[in-house]
Amino acid sequence: MVSVSIIGSGALSRSLFAAMSSLPTIRFQGVFGRNQNDAAHFGSFWITQWETLFQSDLILLAVPDDTIEVLYNLLQSYKGLIAHCSGITPLIQRAIGSSGVFYPLNSFNKILTTDLKSTPLFVEASSKEGQTLVEQLAKEVSSKVIPLTSDSRAKMHLAAVISQNFSNHMYALSERYCSEQKLDFEWIKPMLRSSLVSALQSRAIETQSGPAKRNDLKTLEKHRALLKDQLTLLELYNTITTSIQQLHEKEL
Repeated sequence: MVSVSIIGSGALSRSLFAAMSSLPTIRFQGVFGRNQNDAAHFGSFWITQWETLFQSDLILLAVPDDTIEVLYNLLQSYKGLIAHCSGITPLIQRAIGSSGVFYPLNSFNKILTTDLKSTPLFVEASSKEGQTLVEQLAKEVSSKVIPLTSDSRAKMHLAAVISQNFSNHMYALSERYCSEQKLDFEWIKPMLRSSLVSALQSRAIETQSGPAKRNDLKTLEKHRALLKDQLTLLELYNTITTSIQQLHEKEL
């Protein structure tokens, strides 16, 4: 039975904790974090002594990317496996012990727990033993465990940012625009749900619609006129319009 500790108490850590802490096949040691306000969420699993971490076979770093290397340096004497949970940070080599990557590709927040069972989980390690261990742990929490190199994982992370983070930003801009114009953003949500389902069930390029795709120049100009006093949004509108037209230029 593998024993696991987590460093970090943010959104990702909470979903990892929910997935691992009650599994009989994992000896979950606890969570170590800097923010004492998070302690109540983890209850008796909140670790207060740094040395407790060293009792685990594997330590997961569920922390911001710019903190990962700092923690590797602080854990130099730890002989177990250290695995970070970043999509963009490459596998880090260690002088003592193995290193790995344990990257669940999903969106996380502190309010809602993300289901890891259906989440693709990308793994990598610096040794055969480490690879076996990190895959063993991953298979306990996810049904979609995928070995992936650092280079390919970084590209996967970029694709996720473009498709999820960027689209969510568009939702936020649309919601703000509706609010400014005294319109109800709720009216758009049925269309958003329908288009998302269509894009996921088919190929997104095949489900693209709208004036840019059909080269409806009159509508595009009317939209631009509506945005004449919102230059930032107008610039974004023009950039995305051009991108859609270029992707579908053979159809225009």
